[in-house]
Amino acid sequence: MNYIKRLQKENEAKDAKIKALEEGLQSIENYLSLPKFREEHKFAGYVNVSDVFLRITELRRAADDAEIKVIEEALADLKGDTT
Repeated sequence: MNYIKRLQKENEAKDAKIKALEEGLQSIENYLSLPKFREEHKFAGYVNVSDVFLRITELRRAADDAEIKVIEEALADLKGDTT
C-alpha cells in the first residue's frame, strides 16, 4: 500500500471513530435530557452515575470497534480478500 492510500485508510479509520463518538455523545445527551432529570421531577439534578459511566464505556468500545473495522478492511484489501 502506498503512502497516500495508507493515509486515506488511516483517515477513514479516524473518521469512523469520530462518528461513533459523536453518536455515543448524542446518546448520553439524550439520556441526560430524559424527563426524570428535569426540575419538575423528584429526581431533578440527580443522575445515576453508574449509568453514565456504563454509557461512556460502551461509547469508547464502539468507537474503537469502528476504527478497528476500517483497519481490518484495509488489511483485507492488502491481502486481496474482500470478505
